[in-house]
Amino acid sequence: MIQLSKCFSALALILMATQFLHAETVASPTDPTVLQGPTGPTGPQGATGPIGPQGPSAFPPSYAFYYSPNSQLSIYAGETINLTMLDPENVGGFTAPINGGISIPHDGVYLISYSVFTNVRNGVIALAVNGKAIAKTSVAVPLNQNTIILRLNAGDILTLTNGLLSGSINALSVTTNTRLPTVPVTLTLQQIGS
Repeated sequence: MIQLSKCFSALALILMATQFLHAETVASPTDPTVLQGPTGPTGPQGATGPIGPQGPSAFPPSYAFYYSPNSQLSIYAGETINLTMLDPENVGGFTAPINGGISIPHDGVYLISYSVFTNVRNGVIALAVNGKAIAKTSVAVPLNQNTIILRLNAGDILTLTNGLLSGSINALSVTTNTRLPTVPVTLTLQQIGS
């Protein structure tokens, strides 16, 4: 009986030791056969690391509004619809129109909105860069307006053109009807990317 009692005592000690070890230790993540103690308290904060590299610089604001307040008659296919005025509220190096077009001051991506009021029912208005019409910019009358995003290079000349294959259009300034525009040709551009 004493022998059995010693056996139970030894078994009880083994169980208690196992529970104690199980509650306080976990297997090492690198070697599951090695037991690892509990995680200790968090240590003090380390020194500040070095300053990282400078990120890309933002480009300065760049935008302009061009227009023509006067009627333009008989603008033939492929010809420029002249922009004659630069609004003084422009930023970023834009200059007055050159031969009805705009000289782009900086390489970049531009948001461009334009409109032409015309009396021709089947007219087509398009943007041209350096004299070459950009097909995706064409808009048919009566809509007469469009907004597009284009990548342009510094020195590019941007113009509005009569996108018809043949025939002419008239850009009309109307002052007798307040529902129609008094400024027949407008173009706004804003640099939105580099």
